[in-house]
Amino acid sequence: VVAPAPAPRGSGRGPARGQPALSPAVAHRAGLMPLHATAIDAFRGAHPTYDGRGVLIAVLDGGIDPSVRGLHQTTTGRRKLVDLRDLSGEGRIPLTAVHPSGDSIRIAGIGLSGFGRVARLSAGPFYGGVLREAGLGAEAAADVNGDGDTAGRFPLVVARASDGWFLMTDTDGDGSLGNERPVYDYAVGADTFSYGRTGMRFAANLTDSAGRPVLDLFYDNSGHGTHVA
Repeated sequence: VVAPAPAPRGSGRGPARGQPALSPAVAHRAGLMPLHATAIDAFRGAHPTYDGRGVLIAVLDGGIDPSVRGLHQTTTGRRKLVDLRDLSGEGRIPLTAVHPSGDSIRIAGIGLSGFGRVARLSAGPFYGGVLREAGLGAEAAADVNGDGDTAGRFPLVVARASDGWFLMTDTDGDGSLGNERPVYDYAVGADTFSYGRTGMRFAANLTDSAGRPVLDLFYDNSGHGTHVA
């Protein structure tokens, strides 16, 4: 449950101080919810804890952008998004075994330095895969790093640490993993990542299949699932 934003003066969501409330008909035409006219403001005042606390909601839709501020915390300060799971297979990243060479690694022909950052967390084995922008939909949504095209390929490394599977990827585009942080399954610590400052926000689903990692990336490339949530 997302708390409503403060209403602008005369919005019809309730009477602004010193301003008359809009009539229900006017508020309806403006796409507003006339809380005062429907006595919702009085109801909320009488029942301040009736805000969704203690209620778990499952949203099965096109994804959720976990960076949206209204989805960060409940009114009691708890994490609002308990888990994010890709149930469609749309975000599956095929993984193959990869082998570092000193402080470098090569994944699908793309070289990365700073592999010691990964090696300090895991003794291996190591697995690699590539996120391809072109597979994420229309151009505006698929441009995950905001560089104006959808030709980008982003290598990812997956390995197991003492506390579970994690991925590392070059989020800042400098060709190195040396300054990157490990991203664990979203249910573990609500980790997310993006490529660049304006890029799409991703969460990771990391599971185990016969001792090998399975990686699904969770994202919202349409905005619809985030709107519904």
